Amino acid sequence: MGKAIIVTDRKGFILYFDSQAETIFDVKEADVTGKYITDLGKNYVILAEICLNTVRWERKVARILKLRKGMIVLATGMPLSDNDGELIRVMMTLKIMRRDRSRFCDWKMKELLERLSS
Repeated sequence: MGKAIIVTDRKGFILYFDSQAETIFDVKEADVTGKYITDLGKNYVILAEICLNTVRWERKVARILKLRKGMIVLATGMPLSDNDGELIRVMMTLKIMRRDRSRFCDWKMKELLERLSS
């Protein structure tokens, strides 16, 4: 798995949410595109913090996160500016550093069982 990429505008509205981000957060791009990043719920609080701090400080912000699936990821927010230096977008990347296989396998097994029972 490579890097997940999420792009927001300067106000925090999601413009792009790639397939790797869909896998990490178990949500479809269509369900989050156009939504304000703080409106996505408690699983996205740290993303909102990274995004909004990148806008506030207009510089790179990075955090190491432990996600509910047992993954450790490096999350980075990068400001994207226009030719006049005005911040117009925030690009966040998430790189999986480590995956707790046992927790991830338990989660995957539960997901498969739920699919089979429905």
